[in-house]
Amino acid sequence: MTRSKYEAEMRLAMGVARYAMRDGLTPEEAVQAIKKHRKVVQSLDRPQAHDEDVATTTQKRCVAE
Repeated sequence: MTRSKYEAEMRLAMGVARYAMRDGLTPEEAVQAIKKHRKVVQSLDRPQAHDEDVATTTQKRCVAE
């Protein structure tokens, strides 16, 4: 059985929540941990945007020097 990308992300997020609850976090804090995890996953899913940000930052540094 193959999982879709969404299903895999949700299973991973639920694992994050389980570990957060094991560490003594409240359910609300576990939800925040899931949201933080999803933001990280989404940012890693956009390598082109990251490359553009790095290029822009490098250009700004060169101009400033």
